[in-house]
Amino acid sequence: MVRIGVIEDDSNMRKMTKKIISKVIQGYEDVKCKEFESAEEFQQEKTDYDIVILDIDLPGMNGIELGKRIFRNSKDTIIIYLTSYTEYAWESYLIEAYQYILKSNMGERLPLIVKRVIDEKIKEKKDYRVFGNSYKKVKLYYKDIIYIQKEKEKKYTEFVTKSGTYRERIPFGQILKEIDDVRFVPIDRGHAINIQYIDQIDECIIYLENEEAFKVSRVQMSNVKKHIAKHWRDFA
Repeated sequence: MVRIGVIEDDSNMRKMTKKIISKVIQGYEDVKCKEFESAEEFQQEKTDYDIVILDIDLPGMNGIELGKRIFRNSKDTIIIYLTSYTEYAWESYLIEAYQYILKSNMGERLPLIVKRVIDEKIKEKKDYRVFGNSYKKVKLYYKDIIYIQKEKEKKYTEFVTKSGTYRERIPFGQILKEIDDVRFVPIDRGHAINIQYIDQIDECIIYLENEEAFKVSRVQMSNVKKHIAKHWRDFA
């Protein structure tokens, strides 16, 4: 799910913005957009938004201040500013806004930018898993996983990275289907290795960059080598 929030106090401009976004998201199955009249109303929302489209000149807390708060709480949120005044461009740059769009150019620029950002977010969401609970969450990108393992008679599947090991109660076969990433190649019934971290391959042993090694059957080693030959160039 990609969530878009629009904060605009002018009702006509809010409707226009929503109309533009609605046309863009027609081609997507899992993108939602919600409107807010003020920064204060938006802050009462408990939902995390992936993309926030902000009017700078808001009553009460202005868009620049709200953008700073959003950025402090979530550096993954994309902020797009809408305004009628060019003098705000520098301030929006200082808080690392994704784009600064003059309202006079909104009809032309906003659809292109929103579509690009949605595509980026969809791709990003397909490339990581979230671990933790409502109090603390960790985003684990697939590119950072060295290997995945599920040992016999254990309930948890483990994700081994350079920074530590993460666990999730999920069958090994199911996690491979959900990840569906060609970087990972199964070497037996309980292990899948990220080919980006392979340092060396001997006749029946795969050595990883973290100095771990796995013994692999001759049949499976043949499959591993074919997989690497097919996909290695995608990540070189």
